[in-house]
Amino acid sequence: MRDPSTRKRTIIKAISWETFSTLATFGVAWLMFGNLGTCIVFATTTFLMKLVLFYGHDRLWHQIPYGKSMEQRCWEAHKRGESQPLSDVIEELKQQQAGEGDWRRFGGR
Repeated sequence: MRDPSTRKRTIIKAISWETFSTLATFGVAWLMFGNLGTCIVFATTTFLMKLVLFYGHDRLWHQIPYGKSMEQRCWEAHKRGESQPLSDVIEELKQQQAGEGDWRRFGGR
């Protein structure tokens, strides 16, 4: 499995989203200020600020395991050199499943 959340991908996502959202910001600024120069300065300033904030926010979420599949978490651990033997992973899964149903349905004993 390839990790889709590279820094390059995050930067491209940030630029793509901020370009789109800046057009909306520009429209709102035009309605509020009615001055082209003011709109350009306002939209450019918010574009740069939100670009940096989006990048930091996305990289922070990349570090949080919430909502990631076990496969994704294992891949990330492998990339960091923190891979566990398969028997340790299976034991951890058994412990996580304890009390949440019958482990035998997952092939355990």
